[in-house]
Amino acid sequence: TFWPFSTFNLTFLGERMEAQQRTGYRSVERLGNFIDNHDVQRVTSVCSKDMRRITNALAWLMMSKGTPIIYQGTETFFEEIRESLWNTGYDQNSPGFHLIKRLNMIRSRINADAPQSIINLSPHGEPNNHDKLGILRGDPRKPTVVVLLNNIADGDDSESAEFCYQPPHPPHGFMWEDGLTGSVPRKNSNGCILGKDPIILILQRQKWHSHRRRSRLGGFKAEVERVAASMPSIDQSITS
Repeated sequence: TFWPFSTFNLTFLGERMEAQQRTGYRSVERLGNFIDNHDVQRVTSVCSKDMRRITNALAWLMMSKGTPIIYQGTETFFEEIRESLWNTGYDQNSPGFHLIKRLNMIRSRINADAPQSIINLSPHGEPNNHDKLGILRGDPRKPTVVVLLNNIADGDDSESAEFCYQPPHPPHGFMWEDGLTGSVPRKNSNGCILGKDPIILILQRQKWHSHRRRSRLGGFKAEVERVAASMPSIDQSITS
C-alpha cells in the first residue's frame, strides 16, 4: 500500500487497506507498506513540505498492518529522490528520526498478527470526510492501539481534525493516552477528539501528567517548525 497513491483521499486509502486483507494473502503482515522510495518522489516533496501531512503519513506507515519500509533520508526530510544519506552524517537528531523512533516503540506493543480494522468516522450516515482515517489494531472491542490520522494542510489558521469517535472504556486503573505526546487527547464540547498531528491512543496506567512531559512536546513541535522553516522552497513543477 502506497500512501501518496491515495491522492490525499484517506477514505480511498482505508478502503484499499480493507480490500488488501480480503484478498487471501497467506500473511498480510509480510506485505510492504511505503510512503516513498527510490523510484518515486519523496514524501516531503509530495506533501509540499507540509509537516502536518508528513508526520501523519509516517504514523500511517508505522501503525498499519504489514511491514513498514522507510527509504533512507525520509527521516531527515530529503527532497531529492536519490540524495546520499552519508552526506548528512547520519543525523540522529532530526525531529523525523525521533518521531519514527517513538512510533517504533508504540508499534512494538502490537502483535504482528493483530487484527486491523477501519473506524467508521461517519456513524450517523454523514458524507465521508476524505481528510480523516481511523485505524484499530487488535480486537475491535479491546484494541491495543487506536490511530487517528488526518490529511488537512497545515497553516497558521488551519483547523484541527475532529474525530467523533469514543474508544472502548479502558480497564479499571487505565486511561487512553496519546502515545506521541504523553497527554490526554483534547476534546470539544461534543466529546469529539481534536488534533492536527497524528493521534495514537495507547492504554496507560492513570497518573498525573507532569509539566516536564508537556514541555517535551512543546520542544518537539518547535523543532519540527524550525526544520520546516529552514527547508528551501521546492520547484512547484515537480508536484504539479
